[in-house]
Amino acid sequence: MDNVISESQSAEEILAFNQVRKLKGFYIHLAQYVLVVAVLAVINALTTPNRWWVQWVVMGWGVGVFFHWLQISERFGLFGSKWEKEQVEKRLGRKL
Repeated sequence: MDNVISESQSAEEILAFNQVRKLKGFYIHLAQYVLVVAVLAVINALTTPNRWWVQWVVMGWGVGVFFHWLQISERFGLFGSKWEKEQVEKRLGRKL
């Protein structure tokens, strides 16, 4: 997808591509989390069923996935697409 952005594209298109890349990165992160946690839960159930150590992996990595989601969802408006657009406009010296 790196080759998709060309010099003829507008700043808004570039921002949109960047947002899609961030979303793709989150989905990959989430898929890895689900897959690894599932495998570890099976291993935990087979090896030490009376001691569920996998819960620590679920909670620890889950916090990371949650913060990754917060970053791309722009729930708090911190460094989101609106902020990015304002920064691009500031550097270009004009509105997009």
